[in-house]
Amino acid sequence: MRRDVMFALAALADRDYQEAVWLGWRPRPGYVDDLTAAVNVLYDDCQVLPDPANRVGSVLVDGDELERLRHIDAVLEVLLDRHHGRDDDAFLGDPRWGEVVDAAARALAAMVISGEFTDL
Repeated sequence: MRRDVMFALAALADRDYQEAVWLGWRPRPGYVDDLTAAVNVLYDDCQVLPDPANRVGSVLVDGDELERLRHIDAVLEVLLDRHHGRDDDAFLGDPRWGEVVDAAARALAAMVISGEFTDL
């Protein structure tokens, strides 16, 4: 699950990837293939959002990654509410989308620095 969260964050952190794959230009292996899939991994499949503290020890490591995941939840939730049911281009076209990209990059960096669990 930790790897799935990291792949979802990598997709959210890469604007070039989003434009190429989510908007249908060219797929790249190993990445989440649309915004819905990334959101589903974070909120439903791995349940690291909206409250990442609930997944400490099973998916997450206590520390910076929790705060950074809380931040991505805060900025992403606003856009999910605003653009619910709309295509990915509506999200990418929102002037606040850059905040999501930046927050995802910071959360991913925190997870990389924390390392992976040896027992998972």
